[in-house]
Amino acid sequence: MSWEALAGGQALGRDLSLPVSVVLMGEDVSGLAESFQSKDVKEILKVETPLLSSYSADGFSSALAQVIETESPKYVIMGHTYMVRDFLPRVSAKLGLPFLSDNIAYGVDGGSLVLSKQVFSGKLV
Repeated sequence: MSWEALAGGQALGRDLSLPVSVVLMGEDVSGLAESFQSKDVKEILKVETPLLSSYSADGFSSALAQVIETESPKYVIMGHTYMVRDFLPRVSAKLGLPFLSDNIAYGVDGGSLVLSKQVFSGKLV
């Protein structure tokens, strides 16, 4: 979880009148969960298992896919890290949901989400 992704999710939640939840995955995320107690989130979902003590794309994608299937969020927002770029496309393929990476801005047009992305090394947005 990145603070930037949380801030972006909260802004999007305000713009679309959607609740924001946080998903934390690992062997023990209790300490990390405490740092989110003061944030404006509906709930903190914890996925805790020894199987997530070390990163594996299969483990993290399986865990997140289960959360998405159970919670049915409208959007999933994550930081653009190497780890996320490794496992999130697997979640997208497994669930048959779209995956849009490296977005730099968003807008709302008639209640629909519009994402902006740089192309050609930032020469075109």
